[in-house]
Amino acid sequence: MYFTRIALMLALSTTAMAQPPPRGGPPGPRLHEVLAERADEVGIDDATVAEIQGIFEANKDEAEALHEALKAEHDAMRELMDVERPKMRAVMVQMENVAAAELAMRQHQVGVELQVREFLTLEQWKALRPERKGPPGHRGPKPPR
Repeated sequence: MYFTRIALMLALSTTAMAQPPPRGGPPGPRLHEVLAERADEVGIDDATVAEIQGIFEANKDEAEALHEALKAEHDAMRELMDVERPKMRAVMVQMENVAAAELAMRQHQVGVELQVREFLTLEQWKALRPERKGPPGHRGPKPPR
């Protein structure tokens, strides 16, 4: 059972590494882009838009640094895996590094979202966020049953 889990995690991590790291959220327009386009439509005044844009601007550098840190961890994992015989212990340690970088980036994203939510009603928030289908982190439509 233990080795099955390790094999599964290893397979998933190498599949994830084949794709570029996430850019700060689900595919599609980002919240600050949607806000700029739909603020009037959902009843958000210019002063509130300016406050929210300020939140995005204040958090931009940290978001970029977290993204770069995640990219570096993915690159390090790729280097460990692109050898004739990868060392399991080193790969497992690096998986933890990748997971920690992903967690830090996601925590930052959620923190920014919570700051933004302070300025919006629930209805405004729902109108700006695309409906998410499936469990957290799931991308794409639900598979047929």
